[in-house]
Amino acid sequence: MRKGGFGADMKGRKKSTGSADFIVSAARSPKVESRRDKIIELLDRDGQVRIAQLAELLDTTTVTIRSDLAAMEQEGLVERVPGGAIPTAMNLFNQEFQRSKAKNTDAKRVIATAVVREVEDGDTLFINGGTTTYFAAQMLKKVRKRLIVITNSVSIALELGTTPTYTVILTGGQINPYYSFTCGTEALDQLRHYQVNKAILSIDGIDESGVMTIHPEESTIAKMMIERSRCCIIIADSSKVGKEGLCTICDLGQVDMLITDSDVSPQVVESIRAAGVETKIIPKESV
Repeated sequence: MRKGGFGADMKGRKKSTGSADFIVSAARSPKVESRRDKIIELLDRDGQVRIAQLAELLDTTTVTIRSDLAAMEQEGLVERVPGGAIPTAMNLFNQEFQRSKAKNTDAKRVIATAVVREVEDGDTLFINGGTTTYFAAQMLKKVRKRLIVITNSVSIALELGTTPTYTVILTGGQINPYYSFTCGTEALDQLRHYQVNKAILSIDGIDESGVMTIHPEESTIAKMMIERSRCCIIIADSSKVGKEGLCTICDLGQVDMLITDSDVSPQVVESIRAAGVETKIIPKESV
């Protein structure tokens, strides 16, 4: 276990108890998220959407679609026009991120629900760019009141930045416009100034040989976050477990915990556990 950290003193990981698990159930429903993800997908494909067509396609009412578009406009995802909506610059900016976000959403939601139980009020966190960490950020702001979060994800910084009791720091540096994260020497230099309780990382592959990503520029960021944190938690849906990536981030000796979903290969899980990584498998039905 890595030592250090600022903010609340951490003596191992504690599971949160009390009302937090009940607050999770009040989160935006998977049905609403799925519908809004589909709207983003259609905007990406067609460049515009019409309210009447969306209502028919998504088997809902025009009132519901108008409510969705109003909420999405507040989040900066769409611009409403008479009878429908068009993409905003923000949506055009991170199209690859939005496409990835729409994959394996049920698994990502149960993983997000599980990882918040490993976080306590007062914790200091690194959170890297990724769609699974984005779902985790959405859940964190619903159940944790006081956090300091350092992230290289533009989407996560925007998601958490409006929470009054959070301190959110977005690293500078070069920006990846397709996946909505920052990287480069400026980001690395900034991360060196911090020492945190926990790093929560989204990755592209993990097996007995280590943790991997498809983004060379992201691998150095994740390495620094692991080095400068006391506890490393990898969150990855089952499609990433047993999969290799282009760049190795670290070996399993630097990982404290893996949280994944129940579609994971038992053989791969056994090999990861044999390396000393606490591995939590979350049933998809738990969302």
